[in-house]
Amino acid sequence: MVIKSALDIYQDQNDKTMLGEIEKRVEKSLKRINMHREHENFVESYKELEEYDLVTVLNEVTQNYPGIKIAISGTGEVYADDAIYSVFENIINNAIKHGNTKKIDIEIDEKEKYYEIRFKDYGICIPENIKDQIFDDGFHYGKKGHTGIGLYNIEKTIENYDGEIEVADNKPKGTIIIIRLRKIIKR
Repeated sequence: MVIKSALDIYQDQNDKTMLGEIEKRVEKSLKRINMHREHENFVESYKELEEYDLVTVLNEVTQNYPGIKIAISGTGEVYADDAIYSVFENIINNAIKHGNTKKIDIEIDEKEKYYEIRFKDYGICIPENIKDQIFDDGFHYGKKGHTGIGLYNIEKTIENYDGEIEVADNKPKGTIIIIRLRKIIKR
């Protein structure tokens, strides 16, 4: 409708500024069409994944940690399977066990094609010299290091969802685990 109205104004008044508005709206429409097309292709390729409400999953997982102050902000629905519970639990366990944190902030932010979930702890930072290795199969570090498969399994699960995971520092202290998962596009 906006494109049609701008086109009518251009034709009736020969207002060339409307051409810029038309072009902007056409680009926006094409972008949305392409996003929906990509979404349909994703859904077709990942038929085994289901819709999960992030807050519902996080609330179920975090109730197992009554001694830790955990705040959840934001909302979103993503494509995943039941392993999403283990992913979130493992991240929280690692923050408590290895990071010695007593507080975790979980922030959910909507981006164009995905939701970004940031697990921010306020404990011990992951040493810079091992950040590139923490998702490697069998890698463990320090006295509390265990089998080295937890973060590896998390990364593989996130990849199976066509998502991404990374680690960053939480300034001035702590670690942030960032997960990006495909969001559900409602029609």
